[in-house]
Amino acid sequence: MKLFISFALILSFQSNAQEKSDLVKCLNSLPTPLSIESLKFANDTTKAISLSKLIQPQKIIIKSESRVRKDFPAYFYLAKNPKGIVIYVHGGGCRRRLDLEKMTDIDTLAINKFTFLSGYSVLMLNYATGTNDTIGIENVNKTFSEISNEETCKEVTNIHLQGIKDAISEIRKKYSDKLPIYVLGHSYGGYLVNILSTTKPTISTVNGFISYAGIWDTGIQDDYGKSYHASSALNPINDIQNAQSNLLVIHSQDDTAVSFVQFSRFKDIEPIFRNNKVVRSLELQSGGHFTDDITINKQIMDSIIKFTDETK
Repeated sequence: MKLFISFALILSFQSNAQEKSDLVKCLNSLPTPLSIESLKFANDTTKAISLSKLIQPQKIIIKSESRVRKDFPAYFYLAKNPKGIVIYVHGGGCRRRLDLEKMTDIDTLAINKFTFLSGYSVLMLNYATGTNDTIGIENVNKTFSEISNEETCKEVTNIHLQGIKDAISEIRKKYSDKLPIYVLGHSYGGYLVNILSTTKPTISTVNGFISYAGIWDTGIQDDYGKSYHASSALNPINDIQNAQSNLLVIHSQDDTAVSFVQFSRFKDIEPIFRNNKVVRSLELQSGGHFTDDITINKQIMDSIIKFTDETK
């Protein structure tokens, strides 16, 4: 009850500065793991007042450690006394232009907001998918219909993979190595995470990977007759024997963007993945490709908290 009264009082303040200050304090005092009631109230409140506008992220530049890409910005939402750092890799596909400002807004995907509210610092990567604003290679700035060349898609995907590795390295250098680091990817971002989780050598500076609605097998067409915005030459399922990383896989049965058949393919090879590592999965009954539903996000958040507790 105190929590709800505090939010009501905050929203009644006339001073924006005071409102912002008190709301941030209140958010930082939310119980973890979050109850359904706390999640619902926090979600309703932060929808009415954008969390990304109230809690100003720290902008950092991810420096390129190779010549294959340009530097790119990332936005760091810093939690109070964080349990760990979650690097978020957005979706979009190797061939699609995106509104990057929207994709790096913590309010866009509910799970990022709830991860922050659960006490983790969240780094939103502002990497481009299908534009040469941050890539800088020939012919990448074309529309989806224009990019049919498989080699171009492979090249772009490799550049994004390098960008994530550079981000991991940058965070490890800038922030305490005592904090665990997790990489959470959604959709095409989940595909990138799946590739990294089967990469050899293992990325030892990451405590675990979280794949949400990601692609495991680019060699199959999904139930909806769609081909994926991914490279068939970079197929995670082909490299499963290299898997040495802690992993959490999340997928919904009614996902119409990345078919549930992808989750089924992971379950087929999951026993191979279990090589003295923590491997967990969450099969959602509903929720589609992503959702604002509080009950479903509570399920997802509980699985993430349990996974991070096991692997910190």
